[in-house]
Amino acid sequence: MVQQAQGQLASKGLKATHQRLVILAALLERHDHPTADRLYAMLHPAHPSLGLATVYKTLEALAAAGLIHRVESADGLMRYDARQENHHHIYCENTHEIIDFHDPELEELITAFFKKGNQ
Repeated sequence: MVQQAQGQLASKGLKATHQRLVILAALLERHDHPTADRLYAMLHPAHPSLGLATVYKTLEALAAAGLIHRVESADGLMRYDARQENHHHIYCENTHEIIDFHDPELEELITAFFKKGNQ
C-alpha cells in the first residue's frame, strides 16, 4: 500500500512525506471510514511522532488534492475514504458504521437522472 500511496501522491504533485504516506496507506488498506481521531489512535502506537493535529492537517491536504473523500456521517462526525471507484455509502444507525455500496445499475439510474435534469 505504501507504493500505491507514493504513486497517488506523485500523481497530484505532492511530496511523499512520512506522515502523508502512513496516513494514505492506512486509508487505502481499510474498508471502513475512520474519523481522524480513530485513525490517529490506530497509527500512533506504531508512529509515536505522528500528532493528532498532523493527522487532521494531512487528511485535509489529501482531501483537497482529491486523493481521499470526506464522508459526513449521520452522527455529525467527519470520516475519510480513500476508495476512488464510484460507490455509495450506507449508514447503519445501530452500529454507526458507514458501509460501501456498489451497484452499477443504480449508478446508471443516477447518471441518467442528472443528465435528464440538465437538458
